[in-house]
Amino acid sequence: MELNDRQRRTIEARLRRTLERRGYILSTSRRRDPKALDYGNYWITDTNTCIIFPSGPGAEFGADLGEIIQHVNE
Repeated sequence: MELNDRQRRTIEARLRRTLERRGYILSTSRRRDPKALDYGNYWITDTNTCIIFPSGPGAEFGADLGEIIQHVNE
């Protein structure tokens, strides 16, 4: 999914509001190095427990915005 900065921020804000209503938090990677494995990735976190999406092998690297959108729309 190729988005310009404005589109990405708009989608991020919409996802944050949707997830907050459901009791979750959208977290982003704080890495500034574009070569880092988790640069620009996201996680959905339950406010009472721990990371819920993505989970399993490779979850420490997060998911891209497209994968987060698919998960929220399921």
